[in-house]
Amino acid sequence: MRQIISALLLTLCMTTLHAQKPDALLLVHFGATHDATRQKTIDAINDMARQQFPDMKVGDCISSEFVIKRLAARGIKKDTPTDALLRLRAEGCRRVLVQPTYIIDGIKMDMLRRDVEALRPFFDELRLGPRFLLMPAVDDAERDRKKGEWCEPSAPLCRPNTGLTPAD
Repeated sequence: MRQIISALLLTLCMTTLHAQKPDALLLVHFGATHDATRQKTIDAINDMARQQFPDMKVGDCISSEFVIKRLAARGIKKDTPTDALLRLRAEGCRRVLVQPTYIIDGIKMDMLRRDVEALRPFFDELRLGPRFLLMPAVDDAERDRKKGEWCEPSAPLCRPNTGLTPAD
């Protein structure tokens, strides 16, 4: 898994920013309130990105207001995407790649697109990478998904004929 995420992050950074290498990579996560879950997922992705890009500032933020409030109640401070971008700009970052770790292109992705567009004038280059890819565990001809091949995730994520989802 570590190699897959590292390769994906490298590919996204190098293909998304055109002219120059970014000053910073901002990873945008929905969030997780359980410490063990956050450590195995969000923190692991953040650590891999920092290892993959040691000469680049790597930041992260949470898009769920609910998760931010729950974490704050336990003394854990997390920025929203807007706050994280403004902080990066204040730290002197002029070229930033914003990379969501979302699978579904839903409301949070729409909100992130609006945030990035609103803050674009404050940066020399501010790019929004595509959401993460999906690797199906079974073939699904109806949705043009092949087992073991990366594809764009789209609803429904359930398996054909069974209704099982990645959460099952």
